Amino acid sequence: VAIDAEGHESKRTQQTVQMKLEAPTVNMYFTSDQAVTGKATGSKVNLYVNGTIVGDATVAADGTYSIDTSNIAAMKIAGTQFQISTLDPAGNEGPKTTMTVKERLAAPTINDYYPTETFARGTAPGASRVGIYVDGKLVRTATVDPNGSYAIYTGDIVSLQKIGNTFEIAAIDAEGHESEKTKGTVVGFITANEYRLGIDKFVTGKIGLTTTKVKIVVDGVELRQTATSNGTYEIYAEDLIKNASQNVEIVGYDINNKETTRVVVQVK
Repeated sequence: VAIDAEGHESKRTQQTVQMKLEAPTVNMYFTSDQAVTGKATGSKVNLYVNGTIVGDATVAADGTYSIDTSNIAAMKIAGTQFQISTLDPAGNEGPKTTMTVKERLAAPTINDYYPTETFARGTAPGASRVGIYVDGKLVRTATVDPNGSYAIYTGDIVSLQKIGNTFEIAAIDAEGHESEKTKGTVVGFITANEYRLGIDKFVTGKIGLTTTKVKIVVDGVELRQTATSNGTYEIYAEDLIKNASQNVEIVGYDINNKETTRVVVQVK
């Protein structure tokens, strides 16, 4: 309002102060996701694909938003570019944030891990690194070879020297995003020699010294057990193994009758 020298006021002019809109933040989005999420300063957000609005959502009181993408085919394709914009209550649109749909890394594989190992090994195709977690805590990372294999040092992790203890491995891409973790278990060492029908009478092999007995399991049924001897075992099986189509396993147990390891017997 303006006031002259004699104190007379002019007509009042009303103006509305517009909310300052900033580009929204957008969380990393993968092909398997069902919603785009992030934070925004406005009251609403729009989702654009190829310049067309394909979804929207209201911004929550805490500034977060979630736009459903479960029925948007383009959002399931790696490489698709999309944009998120913010709108104020009057419908004014702010700057857009551009993102790209990414393929989530596959969980890594883990080779059998024995108490005497000093490296955990496996494969993590497409990853640049892997991380090993013990009790939910990241211990260290290691580089993945160009062929997708990895070897991560574990020689100083005391808990991985005990059969039955567990750990996790996650694949990590170049931007630091992790895959789902794969669980590994410390198992006892065991081998099984090939069993030749009509020739062999016993299943034999080598086994870790902490394993005190083995059982023979045929088609999922435990049929016989015997004690180990100085890192070896020998269990009579001529009356149990009848043909090569049977699934035969040797299962090792410790002094507390806890399973430590198992191996499939090749029947010829």
